[in-house]
Amino acid sequence: MIHKTDSATYARVLRVCAKNKALQQGKKIHSYIRDSGQEQDRILGNHLIEMYLKCGSLRDAQRMFDEMVSRDAILWTSMISAYSERGHYKTALKLFQRMQGESVKPDNVTFVTVLNCCGKMSALQEGKLIHSQLTGNGFENDLIVKTALLNMYGKCGSLTDARKVFEEIQGKDIITWNAMLSVYVQHSAYEEALELYRKMELTPSVSTFVTVINACAGATALEDGRQVHAVVTARGLETEDAVSSALLNMYGKCGSLEDAAKVFWKRREYDDVAWAHMISFYTQWHRSKEALGLFRLMRLEGVRVDKFAFTTTLSACNGAECLAEGRLLHAGIEESGFESDVVVRSALIHMYGRCGLYDAAWELFQSVPTKNVLLSSAMIATCERHGHWRELLDVYQNVQSVPYKLTIISVLKACAELQELERGKAVHESIKGKDLYQDGGIREALLGMYCKCGALEDAQNLFDRTPDKSTAFWNALLDAYVKQGQLERASELFEQMQANDVEANEITVACVSSLREGSQVLETTPENQEELCRQQTGTVELVA
Repeated sequence: MIHKTDSATYARVLRVCAKNKALQQGKKIHSYIRDSGQEQDRILGNHLIEMYLKCGSLRDAQRMFDEMVSRDAILWTSMISAYSERGHYKTALKLFQRMQGESVKPDNVTFVTVLNCCGKMSALQEGKLIHSQLTGNGFENDLIVKTALLNMYGKCGSLTDARKVFEEIQGKDIITWNAMLSVYVQHSAYEEALELYRKMELTPSVSTFVTVINACAGATALEDGRQVHAVVTARGLETEDAVSSALLNMYGKCGSLEDAAKVFWKRREYDDVAWAHMISFYTQWHRSKEALGLFRLMRLEGVRVDKFAFTTTLSACNGAECLAEGRLLHAGIEESGFESDVVVRSALIHMYGRCGLYDAAWELFQSVPTKNVLLSSAMIATCERHGHWRELLDVYQNVQSVPYKLTIISVLKACAELQELERGKAVHESIKGKDLYQDGGIREALLGMYCKCGALEDAQNLFDRTPDKSTAFWNALLDAYVKQGQLERASELFEQMQANDVEANEITVACVSSLREGSQVLETTPENQEELCRQQTGTVELVA
């Protein structure tokens, strides 16, 4: 009978249950083992925990683990890994602390696992603490552990520590080199990544090439990208999916669409993602005709069209001449069942707005019972495009969450156009203390609103509290003072511009010219006239 079975047979049966993810059968075997008094057998205990983990029952595995008297490093590491794989990083680290508290020495797999947890959590201090424990456990020169340490620092944002670890590693393998390259790219240190690639002491792998090509894309380093392309072609790797995808992305971001198209047509599999990305690059670089043509070909070829492909192609519809194409896309979206998707519907609203059909955009927007910030922002942008300022403010009034930067700028423009000073002030108050408030574009829109509403004291207060003012920022207030007839304050502001070495432009010259025509407050001196003329790239001159 099965309760008399020896441990070796139980172990074999548990392995089968684990392989087949047969949890209920595994639990039955567990009950037989318990009844036979073999539950504390270390080997069977390990098999039981492995079975529960493979069957996805972390709770049963933890219960079995807690009941075991003897637990070695492999068992502890299995449990730590199980929590890590399921995204329970804090629990994994707590289990690691318990392991150390019970004086069980971690192995290299344990350290790799907990370092990965720290990286996933961006837990730099915990990662540094684990780093300090490597020497005492004899892993200070373990290549696998040091590579995991390098990755941890990279994910935690400490590029300096990652670089230091990389430099300390003796006998670096291709995985280590790739890890450092990836860290550079993660931190947008594209030039450093390319320099490291040039110094590489080993034959690059496919992963190396993909990372380096991504660095070229990030740096928009077209010539470097072409050189890497030549190397991968010589090695017969050009049609590898990962490589060709990276090349397509690199050429697209660098604006070399002819090169991107060549890569695209050479791909072994023209999957829907590649088609959609090629369309998106045409759209980004204002090649609407090619984008729409490629989409039509995509449909003829029978390639599956997903939401990304539809929204990307909708972005190519820009102007009344594209309205027919836009309507066809809308029909295709309805047939595919994507019209209720918020992202797709927002793209449709934008498309109708760009193509001159405001009423169609408004109807689409109104047909949605619950309008989120994405839909509202699309409608606000469309209202701005068509000058429907009152409707714009009505839409904004019902936005529940914090809008995007461009939405706030549009709303402030509407307040300025309608002379809605109090609503403009309310918008100002709503964004104070938020990251948006520090944005230069937002501040310029706020200043413009106050100036256009004639609230020059509010404008001056905002101006005084804004650091790093652009020339446009100075010009806005200068122009407002001139138009409001406050010529003395305009004169003082212009003198401040000169004292702060603010570079004047054509708008500055126009403001000062208007100021001089209206008053003699601004004295025409050879110095200020020469300074203005010197800063102009054209031939604009002040009237003497």
